[in-house]
Amino acid sequence: MRQVGNFAGTPSWMWIGLIAILLFGFAVQGSAQGGNWSTKAAMPTPRSGVTAAVLNGILYVVGGGNPDSFLNTLEAYDPLTNTWTPKAPMPTPRSNVGVGVINGILYVVGGVNFTGGVLNTVEAYDPATNTWTTKAPMLTPRTGVGVGVINGILYAVGGSSSPGVDLDTLEAYEPASNTWTAKAPMSTVRRGVGAGVTNGTLYAAGGFNLTSGVLNTVEAYDPATNTWTPKSPMPAARYVFGVGVVNGILYGVGGLDVTASAVLGTVQAYDPVTNAWTAKAPMPTARCCLAVGVVSGTLYAVGGSAFDFSVVAVNEAFTEVLVVTIDIKPGSFPNTINLGSAGTVPVAIFSTATFDARTVDPLSVTLASAPVKLKRQGTPLSSFEDVNGDGLLDLVVHVTTRGTAAPRNRHGSSSGRANFQRPTNPRRGYGEGRPVADRG
Repeated sequence: MRQVGNFAGTPSWMWIGLIAILLFGFAVQGSAQGGNWSTKAAMPTPRSGVTAAVLNGILYVVGGGNPDSFLNTLEAYDPLTNTWTPKAPMPTPRSNVGVGVINGILYVVGGVNFTGGVLNTVEAYDPATNTWTTKAPMLTPRTGVGVGVINGILYAVGGSSSPGVDLDTLEAYEPASNTWTAKAPMSTVRRGVGAGVTNGTLYAAGGFNLTSGVLNTVEAYDPATNTWTPKSPMPAARYVFGVGVVNGILYGVGGLDVTASAVLGTVQAYDPVTNAWTAKAPMPTARCCLAVGVVSGTLYAVGGSAFDFSVVAVNEAFTEVLVVTIDIKPGSFPNTINLGSAGTVPVAIFSTATFDARTVDPLSVTLASAPVKLKRQGTPLSSFEDVNGDGLLDLVVHVTTRGTAAPRNRHGSSSGRANFQRPTNPRRGYGEGRPVADRG
């Protein structure tokens, strides 16, 4: 261990086709501007230095503090009903903890209490019984610790053991034996580190230490080899930020900037396959010390400290965006649909170098609210074909025309037929969808 000090009323002449799709393990919504944020029901208890985890589609937010005290509060958010429910409080009030979920149990490790004492305490919450159990403590007391779970093992990384003493420590907890084991330390000491797991690898990003200040460095831990590897740094340094993983992409949300004095609303996404970061739509409410959790492909950012460092209860949800190219009645011109018929219309969703249409669930596709026609056995009428001759297989679905919503013509009257504009480029239109289930 090293230490250092729908559309409605859209004119038919301009409607180029709106299509909703659900990808296996990935789904998207809105405009093509790096994702969309929406405001959800606020958390009942405003708090900062808070942490979250997801169990069975429910977001659990635990601990944290406000100007008066550090908290043992546990509150559960159900995205389906947009409601919060109080749960049994933690035995130990604390802030800046790390959390992980193993076999349906929520583990809370470390943190700091109101007197400034740094803790190695580990407590486990069972949502089935709404009860807490004390577990073996970490080997090293730490606050601002990052946590990730790989193959049923909880890894606690970094943090600070006391004021000015930042750590590179990595320890692994095995629930079956209720024991902790020291692992290879990081190359960089850091507290307020952002940690996340994707593809069996633990990533530690950003953070702070007294030598380098706020960090943008990233390193990855492979449990199989017990080694760390440097990765592409974040575009901007940050610490005490939230981390969530959606479809193998690691999202860094909010935090404090390089001056350690200004809160951030920026969102950066890391793709381990390309080892590259991409800017996403910023949070509506800039903040640090927030909790982040992912439910069914939607990332929730809850609580934290806002621009004036006031403690907030804000709950904002981020959904990623994917623009896809479609062709209605491919190969036909004009693209005319008889809305009064009982037939179907083919719709092609094109693959590209960065998008595989074979990952689309045909049952999820709708065109102007009309579903894909089903065969007698309930399977969708669909196929994979190279429609545009680019060597890539595209998805072709057959949508029921009777269910297609009729757009209005340019004079505002309803039209029994909808003509879809065909631009010079045969790849017309675009598609958007929303996450409604996690197939990952």
